[in-house]
Amino acid sequence: MLRFIMAPAFLLLTLLSVQSIDASEEKVGYGMAAMACSMLETGQSKARVEYEIEQLEAKLLRSDYNRKQLVEITQGYNYWINYYRCTLQIR
Repeated sequence: MLRFIMAPAFLLLTLLSVQSIDASEEKVGYGMAAMACSMLETGQSKARVEYEIEQLEAKLLRSDYNRKQLVEITQGYNYWINYYRCTLQIR
């Protein structure tokens, strides 16, 4: 039960920690997708994972990222989802 509570918090912490290092925005998208896919694999419902991704998406839109950076994050996310055939919605 604890892992189901910690997964969304870990997803957010992962995103925030990646922002603080010098990483390409595409890698931020990879990280978001990797964590979301692993949440599915550990038994989280698809609806719950999609909700968490939507929450992160909203935070990214309110952040200091510019349009080009947001596009790169989205491309990284979509690449990971397609490559690993994760059943999440393409953004």
